[in-house]
Amino acid sequence: MFYGSGDHVTTNMWSDGLTLHQSDHAIVRDSRFIDNSDVGLIIGGAPSAQIEDNLIRQTAQGCFAGLMLDNFNGGTSGDFQGAVVQRNLINCDALRCDFGLMLGPHPWYLSANILGGTVANNTILGGKFQIMVEGG
Repeated sequence: MFYGSGDHVTTNMWSDGLTLHQSDHAIVRDSRFIDNSDVGLIIGGAPSAQIEDNLIRQTAQGCFAGLMLDNFNGGTSGDFQGAVVQRNLINCDALRCDFGLMLGPHPWYLSANILGGTVANNTILGGKFQIMVEGG
């Protein structure tokens, strides 16, 4: 379990639950991300990864995003070809997530689009925006 990392209301004291910069063939399954203050689970590139059956929940503090596929402003590949993101539950009680599921980095910085991946059968509850998808 990744629980209570950082402080969302104090500038620059934010913390992700789990940050995977570049992790080919990663498996993140049946994990719990509770009340992390930046992004619950953020991944910068993970070709052929399996991200499934996870719980991301904000009950006590806000976060910027529950789950995010990113490229860290060009610092990682942003390659998700062959990756599957499925059956994750993102619960943003009382609008505690700015974005429930975030695919791409553009609200935060302009960089290349992420590439590939299948995102399906995820459940997102609450959040100011449930899903953000942006690309060229």
